[in-house]
Amino acid sequence: MKTAIERLAELDFKGGRITDTEKWGTRCFVLNGEFAGGDIKYFTVSFEGGGFVELEGCAGAVIEEFVIKKNSEEPYSVKLTLNTDGKTRVIQFGCKLVNITPKKYRGMSRRNMYETWLKGLENIACVENEKYFKGEETHELDEFTLNLKKYADKNIRLEVGELMGNGLRYRYRSTSYSNPHTFFDIIRHSDGRRYFPFHIDLYGISYLDVDSGRVYHYIPEGYEHDAEWDIGESFIVTDVHYDPRTNLIAYGGCVWAGPSDVMVGDFSEPLNFDPYLVSANGFIDPEYEECWDINFVRFEENGIVVRNNQRTEFLVGFDKIKSRLGGE
Repeated sequence: MKTAIERLAELDFKGGRITDTEKWGTRCFVLNGEFAGGDIKYFTVSFEGGGFVELEGCAGAVIEEFVIKKNSEEPYSVKLTLNTDGKTRVIQFGCKLVNITPKKYRGMSRRNMYETWLKGLENIACVENEKYFKGEETHELDEFTLNLKKYADKNIRLEVGELMGNGLRYRYRSTSYSNPHTFFDIIRHSDGRRYFPFHIDLYGISYLDVDSGRVYHYIPEGYEHDAEWDIGESFIVTDVHYDPRTNLIAYGGCVWAGPSDVMVGDFSEPLNFDPYLVSANGFIDPEYEECWDINFVRFEENGIVVRNNQRTEFLVGFDKIKSRLGGE
């Protein structure tokens, strides 16, 4: 990972604008902003362990100069020259840590990154070798057999799955070796076909039409992240539930370091499903004041039943869910 000083030398902050500020606890202050030009549109800069009083109220300011130096008194000394409505303001302070994160976008991107992921797979395929073999397991799924083989060296982990039966032999590689949530169900869809859900990465989900052998892989670009990374964090699917009456799919899971939730989506077209998902907890505890873990219980005639960690059940109506599907 590059240091803040190295990143500062690569990026042109001059003319950029601070859009908003945040406080993370009492020891970290954050500036969010936009670059004046270039392919990388946004930035987040965090300062930890310093006196940041002067940074308050600088949202909307234009950056004229941004300097970071190392010195003997503090690990970092920072100088920010800002312009607000034609008035120049110089802010200087010392702090223990500076982190600069350039970003391509804000918020969540659902763009499918499968092709990018596939290119990266070439760098780890070498671990599929007998000397790195760590064991295998076999599971029965209806008339199909799922065989899973695990491979690992010091830095690379890979799982190789093979689904066989009824004239089908489908093989796939998965980098979600450390993710223990393999699905052992065949979904019987309202379109009369059968689909096998599986992971090729920690994020996203894939579906195999076991009757035709056709497959669809989806890995979202994820939440805003460092521009040097191809993929950011997104919802990690741990269990799958399908309702053939409504063609809704409910995924149990979580985002890293967050409470578990149930995300619901349109599953009318399994091999080209809409990636937009609606949070069940968003109807129950939208401000996360309780920070419950929410788990799927069942589908009912009018909605989905979920349960919090106090074992209280909630019904989220299909009408509410469908009103949010297909939009932000």
